[in-house]
Amino acid sequence: MNRNFLLSILILLTSLFIIGCNQSHHTPSINDFSISYLEIQDDKYLVGNKVLVQAQVKNANKVQLMVQDYGQNQKDVTIDGRKSGNHWEFTYENKDPFTKEIWLIVYGDNEKTIQSDKRIITNQDQHYKSAFENIIPVSTTEEKESINLEKRMGNFTILGWYDNENLLVQNNNNLILYNVINDKKNKILQDVWNIYVSPKLEYVVYQKKDEVYLFDFLKQNNKKIFKMKDSMTLKDLTWSRDQKYIILNIVDGIENLYYRINLKENDTKKVVLESFNKEQYMLEKLIYLDNHTLYALGRIINQDSNDQEIERPVDLLKINIITGKINKNYTSNMQSADEIKVLSQVNDREFLLRVSNKIISEEEMQSFSDIYLLNTQNGTFKKVKNDIDYPYIYGLSPNKRNYIYLKNVIKNGKSISNEKSIILGNKTKKEKEILRAINFYPTTFYWSENGEKIAFYLEDTKEMYFVEKKDQ
Repeated sequence: MNRNFLLSILILLTSLFIIGCNQSHHTPSINDFSISYLEIQDDKYLVGNKVLVQAQVKNANKVQLMVQDYGQNQKDVTIDGRKSGNHWEFTYENKDPFTKEIWLIVYGDNEKTIQSDKRIITNQDQHYKSAFENIIPVSTTEEKESINLEKRMGNFTILGWYDNENLLVQNNNNLILYNVINDKKNKILQDVWNIYVSPKLEYVVYQKKDEVYLFDFLKQNNKKIFKMKDSMTLKDLTWSRDQKYIILNIVDGIENLYYRINLKENDTKKVVLESFNKEQYMLEKLIYLDNHTLYALGRIINQDSNDQEIERPVDLLKINIITGKINKNYTSNMQSADEIKVLSQVNDREFLLRVSNKIISEEEMQSFSDIYLLNTQNGTFKKVKNDIDYPYIYGLSPNKRNYIYLKNVIKNGKSISNEKSIILGNKTKKEKEILRAINFYPTTFYWSENGEKIAFYLEDTKEMYFVEKKDQ
């Protein structure tokens, strides 16, 4: 009987050991936890207003970024991570001065959790001098000699190149013509907002108080084109190619209103959109107006057999503004988790868009982002770049002979989380790395009309860069 008792104990211990090993195998773990920062001061990470946090986590069902005021015990923000394999990403944005503690909580099987160490981030050093440059030329002599790189500091929003020497920029609520050669700034408009520049940068529509105006750069005059009620908000605007018409998207309470304005004759007509018989849709972003055709991003709402609304993801739509009918849905195959975004306007008729498709399985979620070119004159929508790397930034020159994009930096077979290569290519598909971005990345590339100059801006560090190809 003693032998049977001992045998039972041995079996029990062996079972517990095996169970323990299996549980250990599925226990979540944090291998790496990184923050996009400028420098470290007194054990604090000096960051911009937008902070990217990345982590390598194994065996996790969910990962959350916890944010709280430094020295306090009450969490003020919880951010769910975006997963790709074992890689998790978080974005924290705050335009107010802050000093925060952040840490990760990882959730595994059976509600098992682990917590990372706490780190302190702050944006309260407005006069820092960075220990390194955020944009640097690559090390090869050939690439360094192929471009000129200049940096300027300032709080700007780039609107586009007015000509090959001047940029149109917004500084606070002022519209400025900025000469990149002599660094001179010419104030065009003061105390204005909601600025929309025409495709050829000959006109600008803007809001001042409760009125909407048109400014003519050549004649240097402006005129009122729309009067806003107190309950109205200007949400969006798009231009026609000939710059004679615009469509205003006005929000009045909970109602979306659309007005087509003939700028030459100062004639305003209300346009009825977003419904046509049983076809229902809500517009998210106006892109382009061509005669009676409107290109826009919008959600189509269908009904199932039980008359329940089925909301699709945002699609690229071609709409007849006379009838309100959708003539074409360019992205009808998109699934609920897929995304589409307008990146930039290439010239007076073409636009770049990013389409991100997500593949979700029990193990992981994979995302693939492709770049498309929309031609509003012939109605084509074609892919120009496959599977672009995060943060999915791509630019095309007005004549479409050259392109530029961000690419992952690979070292020892692994992607470096805080570095990106800036790649310049041409229509023959010949590519070369011209710059390296550290910690902070451009969000849009702006090409001059002749395709020789590129401007971009780093919002977090308030740095504006100019790239010019040298004559070879």
